[in-house]
Amino acid sequence: GLGVEKAVAATGVKDHEPVGEATEFNASVGKVYCWTRVIAATVPTTIKHVWYFDNQKVSEISLDIKYPRTRTWSTKTVTAGSWRVDVTDETGTVLTSVSFTVK
Repeated sequence: GLGVEKAVAATGVKDHEPVGEATEFNASVGKVYCWTRVIAATVPTTIKHVWYFDNQKVSEISLDIKYPRTRTWSTKTVTAGSWRVDVTDETGTVLTSVSFTVK
């Protein structure tokens, strides 16, 4: 199968690792990264980051998984409110969710 070992919201990514992990961000950050460490039994495969703002879907980003264990991320310009990123497999099954607030 396909699994998520870790998923976080962060202010950046450096050397493939999340920087500034948090569940609450100031609106001045401008953008937030959803960083995910994935374990895949079969590659290549795809995961999706589905971004929600105040429970409304605003973006769906497909990310190619080329290695059995890999790190990947997507980013979104954010405004004040409640955010959630669902990490899903190709069929739309939610593997994990990352929630954060922008103030």
